[in-house]
Amino acid sequence: MKKEKILQILDMVWTLFLIPFGLLIIYQILVKVFGGSWISEALILTLLAFNVGYTIRVDNRVRRMEVKLARLEIKIDNIEKQFQSLAHDFKEHVKQTKH
Repeated sequence: MKKEKILQILDMVWTLFLIPFGLLIIYQILVKVFGGSWISEALILTLLAFNVGYTIRVDNRVRRMEVKLARLEIKIDNIEKQFQSLAHDFKEHVKQTKH
């Protein structure tokens, strides 16, 4: 639970960082199209930095999903064991009622 909370907080921080950064990039692209303020190389480097930031955000979401999937697999294994035990008990009960 602790790991999931940390990943969730990290995802929120990255999202709060990426939104204004992305808006700044969109603004600079529009300014560049209509007359230019940043040089093209700076704009490309900024887009690359945004791409790295977005990749980190996606990675954090994937890690959160992995944690949830691991918990789900454990729960499914427990349910499978319970059903196997129930099936075994039922077979024993049927054998006893036949005799």
